[in-house]
Amino acid sequence: PIMVACFVVGSLPLVALGLILPSLTVALAFVTMALFTNLARHTRMAAESEQMAQALHRQALTDDITGLNNRAGFTQATQAMLGALAPGRQVVLFWIDLRRFKEVNDMLGHQVGDEVLRLVADRLHQRAPDEAVLARFGSDEFLLAVPLEDRAMADELAGLLSADLATPLRVAGQRIECGASLGVALLDPEQPSLDRLMQHAGLALYYAKAAGQHQVCFFHQAMTRNLVR
Repeated sequence: PIMVACFVVGSLPLVALGLILPSLTVALAFVTMALFTNLARHTRMAAESEQMAQALHRQALTDDITGLNNRAGFTQATQAMLGALAPGRQVVLFWIDLRRFKEVNDMLGHQVGDEVLRLVADRLHQRAPDEAVLARFGSDEFLLAVPLEDRAMADELAGLLSADLATPLRVAGQRIECGASLGVALLDPEQPSLDRLMQHAGLALYYAKAAGQHQVCFFHQAMTRNLVR
């Protein structure tokens, strides 16, 4: 409308403006398109950077072989669990050590050993309650932290875990019997510390391994006194 009005009035300045307006319109269109293109590119780059950062964060907290939490991931998730623990519930930590895993690695190779770890991780994941935090803590060690209501539920879950892991595995045509020793500790309500809980579970595991095959041992204070002596 402005351009038409310029030609209708007919004065020299307005005619000149009418001739310039189409060029300005095209130029503004190109500038606007360039701005939107540049903005879209920066938005896409920011989204990709955010996705990459999230992927790197997950990778830093995840075990490469099993896909479970690693040590850092376990610590972060379990600390969050402790902070959100509902009244009347307590965290039970199961420290699981596979038997004969080094023999499997040495005799059958690391590929078979890695597959054993993945199968064990699958069994633990299937048995673990939904709220549990599961991690591969070391070469052949796993941690399972579960919020439970009482010791009886911990006893039941420990028995089921031990039975699951005692069932032979079939890998690359080989029948592999590993089994596991389990050290179990309940969170001390007077000292609700993850480090202390792990110390207790680790000490219980020491006693379980000393007791023989497929043993489950719950922590009690006498273990600490015996260790000190």
